Amino acid sequence: MIIALNDKECFEWSTNEEIDHRKQKYTCPACRNSVLFRRGPHLMPHFAHQKNQACYYSSEAESMKHLTGKVQLYKRIKELVTVVCLEKFFSEILQKSDIYFEYNRKKYAVEFQCSQISLEVLKKRTMGYLSIGITPIWVFHTDLVKQKGFYEVKVSKLVQSGLGLNHQVFLYDGSKKNLLILSQLAPFSKCTYFTNKVNIPLNKITINHFIRQQLLPRKYLSKFREKRHYHLNESIRFEGLRVPFYQNLYVSGFSTFTLPSFVGVPLKNGIGIRTPVIEWQGLLFLELIKTNKISQNEIYLLFKKMLLQNLIDTVPICEDLKVADKALRDYIDLLIEIGFLSGKGYLYQINSEAVQSITEDQVYNCLSRLDGLIK
Repeated sequence: MIIALNDKECFEWSTNEEIDHRKQKYTCPACRNSVLFRRGPHLMPHFAHQKNQACYYSSEAESMKHLTGKVQLYKRIKELVTVVCLEKFFSEILQKSDIYFEYNRKKYAVEFQCSQISLEVLKKRTMGYLSIGITPIWVFHTDLVKQKGFYEVKVSKLVQSGLGLNHQVFLYDGSKKNLLILSQLAPFSKCTYFTNKVNIPLNKITINHFIRQQLLPRKYLSKFREKRHYHLNESIRFEGLRVPFYQNLYVSGFSTFTLPSFVGVPLKNGIGIRTPVIEWQGLLFLELIKTNKISQNEIYLLFKKMLLQNLIDTVPICEDLKVADKALRDYIDLLIEIGFLSGKGYLYQINSEAVQSITEDQVYNCLSRLDGLIK
């Protein structure tokens, strides 16, 4: 930690070189246990809890990359807002944020995460902040996300759980002083996402980078289409009928080669669903074609049933924030736009005869139109 209480109950910064910290006694502002001052040739000056005396309010033991990145981000945010605090403790929820700031009458807590923590801890901290009117912003170290290509990344379940609030992933590397924003993420499988990547040097970061979505044309759409084609052509060879979805597909008279072009598409709010996009949209499609008419409420009930049966898996926290419902809403909008569904929300006509006539180009043009990029 960077800040501790001295014997006069005043806050002291470990980076204050005017004070000989080795002659002082310090305590943790959160747990009130004594802490030690540490520094060295390769160590940033900091306070640390004594051995076997871990602080309950800290989510991880602080590494140098965590300390360095936290201070860098704090100093940058301090240049942009008037109310900002490093390592602020919230007694009502027994949590300590890395950085706290206020902007436009709203409160934010930045959590800079450099190591793996349990999903339970991340969820507890997220919900804790929300319970007292603070929006958490999870910033992960770049090492926690594997970049597979220019538009493709492998995102762990932990990182997925941190993006439910703003639909973006923030990655920071203190050694490079660079913030990488993964925006408009579209899940393809449980861990593989397509995304727009925005690199921002530390001195160019603005508050809006953290609190507003970076809405850009989804340049990865053509690559997403290519991966979908490859997956459908190769999946039967490697997975065959071992996957329940493909069993249902063949029993229903379809194959991976005849699956409609609107099954397995990237949705604007699709981040809350971990089940491969081809599978959850395919399962819904197979249910819809069993009838001629269906109401919007019945579609939602059908979707909820699949969730309860564990046919569709959602991302932790996203489930609590109803993000999966937004994905379903997006998909219904797409099905209406391409003409598979017609009519009003209280009762849709299912146009099964149009299934094979809807082209892939039509689908992706409609996606762009729904994104607001084509009038």
